[in-house]
Amino acid sequence: MTASYHFNENVSLGAGWLRLYNDNFTGYSDKRNASYMDNFDLGFLTLPITTDGVAVTPWFMGGSMGPNTLRANGRKADEYSFQNYSIQGLDGLSARYGLFPAAYSTSRSNKWLTQYSTMFWGGITTKITAFDPFIFSADFIYGNVDNGYKALSRSGWFGMLVAEYKLDWATPGIYGWYFSGDDNNPHNGSEALPYLATSNNLNNSLSTFGYRGNPLVGGGKGVLGMNPNGTWGVGARLKRMSFLEDLTHTLRLHYFGGTHAPGMAKYITGRTTLDGSGRGVTRNYKDFNIFGTYLTTKDQGVEVNFDTQYKIYENLRVDLELGYIHLWLDKDTWGGYENYVGNTLNTKDAWKATVNVIYTF
Repeated sequence: MTASYHFNENVSLGAGWLRLYNDNFTGYSDKRNASYMDNFDLGFLTLPITTDGVAVTPWFMGGSMGPNTLRANGRKADEYSFQNYSIQGLDGLSARYGLFPAAYSTSRSNKWLTQYSTMFWGGITTKITAFDPFIFSADFIYGNVDNGYKALSRSGWFGMLVAEYKLDWATPGIYGWYFSGDDNNPHNGSEALPYLATSNNLNNSLSTFGYRGNPLVGGGKGVLGMNPNGTWGVGARLKRMSFLEDLTHTLRLHYFGGTHAPGMAKYITGRTTLDGSGRGVTRNYKDFNIFGTYLTTKDQGVEVNFDTQYKIYENLRVDLELGYIHLWLDKDTWGGYENYVGNTLNTKDAWKATVNVIYTF
């Protein structure tokens, strides 16, 4: 449900409510408490402000998630699990991995949520076109999720800056981003930005290979994951480059690294099963990149994308996508690690070449 009100031509207010999940929990083994405390609700406010050459939008979103929302069907009351894959429609498993820490330390008596989790996000987006042909954009987000136990909670932030210059044949630009990352203590929760779902798509301007990729080819997950959470990066790009009618290109090159503490890797890999207090550590991330590549401050990488679109007819298009990624993984952090199915982590290069023929009607 959404509603909006325009104060004047420059300022408006938007509000809304979303129910993301409901009636998914089938109850315990004896079917008791089916659909009990499994709703997930969010409300949001936006305040778009536009003037000549400047657009600013502060926004806020908050809500709560029931303790049974992501619970595996048929599990006993004292067991803690996120395994209810079938009902997680937001990018598959992103609700599980985006709202809980990668590794957490709890006693068995409090492994299962018993109360509603509360959460909020707030941010501001800005776009400045007053100095056309220069264009400047900025984005900032802070988010917090309280899951009832400190070890299971999560809070973090993200910031990004973009500067572009419009030319007749292309729009060159430079950009930089930073996500907060986990410290090396699994008992105090996660310091990474919590998230629900990713919004990258075919028009995503950061990466069509490493993050999100091309949904037409590889689904929602890029080779590095759903999104660049837990990383920093700087890069340059040429967007909408065109020398012939109906033929456009985009070239991207960026250098990136991780923001997670290297000490957390020993819990992600399962090399250490106890925290400093001797409490058992549970791995939400059961692999180095089971959902998104977990990079530490000692890891770096580089990515290159070259994407081409050729519009043959109004409803027929051919896309050519080329990509390459190289990772420099710290040997002391990840060296010799075998993932949970026994494969050694030794692949540091990835490349792709895809051709898509798209007909719309």
